[in-house]
Amino acid sequence: GKSLRQIARDLNARQTPTAHGGAQWWPSTVRAVLRRATGADERSPSTVTVD
Repeated sequence: GKSLRQIARDLNARQTPTAHGGAQWWPSTVRAVLRRATGADERSPSTVTVD
């Protein structure tokens, strides 16, 4: 899996805008998006597997 930092770096490299139109992804932003998408709680690991 990829770390939150790696996912944020990939999104920034692809110039993927954030949900609010921002240009910069941060690991904390990725975490928040994943938690909302998965319904995960505070005990979620900081490394996730993405396809």
